[in-house]
Amino acid sequence: MDGAIVIERVYTRDIQVPLDANDPDFICGWRSIPVPPSLDGLWVIFDCSKDNATGWRRIRLA
Repeated sequence: MDGAIVIERVYTRDIQVPLDANDPDFICGWRSIPVPPSLDGLWVIFDCSKDNATGWRRIRLA
């Protein structure tokens, strides 16, 4: 029997990184970088609204 298709949706907080690598105190500013929930499987962004969180989705067989 074939496995069931599972659609997972997860939200993660974006991390803040300095605009310049030599500016660890964020004096020159920062930007947000989306981070996937895990490295296992192919995660795709489905929600990138401006709330400092990113929605990720993946489809897999159970």
